[in-house]
Amino acid sequence: MNPRTLRIFAAVAALALILAWWAASRDGAGSTNADAGDAFLPGLKEQINEIVRIELDDGVTPIQYEKRGVAWVDPGRGGYPVKTDEIKRLLLGLYALEKREAKTAKPERHAELQLASSGEADERGKLLRLWVAGKEAPTWELVIGQSKWSPVRGIYARLAGDDQCWFVAGEVSLPYQPTAWLDKEVANANQQDVASILLVRGNDHFSLSRPDDATPWSLAELPEGRSLKEFSPFGALGNVLGFLNFDDVAPDSDERFARGPDAVAEFGFFHGGSIRMDAWKIGDEEAPELWVRLASAPPTAELPPPPAYGADGPQEGPRGPTAATLAQWESKWHGWIYKLPQWKGGALLQGLEDWLEPLPEPEPEPEAVVEPVEDEDSGG
Repeated sequence: MNPRTLRIFAAVAALALILAWWAASRDGAGSTNADAGDAFLPGLKEQINEIVRIELDDGVTPIQYEKRGVAWVDPGRGGYPVKTDEIKRLLLGLYALEKREAKTAKPERHAELQLASSGEADERGKLLRLWVAGKEAPTWELVIGQSKWSPVRGIYARLAGDDQCWFVAGEVSLPYQPTAWLDKEVANANQQDVASILLVRGNDHFSLSRPDDATPWSLAELPEGRSLKEFSPFGALGNVLGFLNFDDVAPDSDERFARGPDAVAEFGFFHGGSIRMDAWKIGDEEAPELWVRLASAPPTAELPPPPAYGADGPQEGPRGPTAATLAQWESKWHGWIYKLPQWKGGALLQGLEDWLEPLPEPEPEPEAVVEPVEDEDSGG
């Protein structure tokens, strides 16, 4: 059999497999196609402003959102605010879903569309529930499966408790992790504005300072005869407040933080303001999570006006976050403790030896020379 014939047979076999899947996916779907064009979630458009609770369960990490007043919050994280725009986008996407084509109604085939109730991650659907105000049970429950982009953008979905699967036109935006829809930015202070850093961990105190951002940090506790690593090993520490986002958040009433902090860090700015971090190590001692509570003090020096448009060089005078910026951050921090990413929190846990050049290896002791012992019985 020549190569051309083999390619033809392979193409026919592949087409047969596709047709078999297509036929299976349509098992039991013939009569329901009369519903094509209907809203997938009837009544949602009329009651969209009455939705007060949303739950998403992917079989691994359930997510909950609640509406309190006009705001949406995460009740599992003490009521931390959720981005309202993300909730609106989800609800608008849901009410716009439209039935296009009925698919399989056989539970054993649900996994092929990622609509199974159990199984592997690439087989299970995501169960989404929506509650209307005043109702104990969810008003809408649907299972969301694979997305499809061509020829019409849409998803495979089914109503919970109903085996009939559908291809529905539209888009549904879901959070990829529990904190994805939280406002995770904690602070963003330029490391060039940091003039001093004080670290306190138990009996260990470390204080760093510099007169300007062009001068390397000096460590007050530098032992005699030792030197700092590289030009200055404090880059990561000085940049802890730059683009600082959290991995998780908890209310400061959480019992894990009832004890005193394991460490305190205070970052002083050139304009006299400061940000303080009280830090707790939680979990495995070898690789602990680092949770921090933040507070700020306003600047003591008057900031110069911003440079004119097109001005060259950095702004002169004492620098740091403005009083208004610090007040805005402070209002966000109040009542919360944040879990820092490891690449940020790790800098706060470094010790003196992490910053110093290692001590030279001791010279090996010279080996003793052993003189051979003559045998008394040898000789003439």
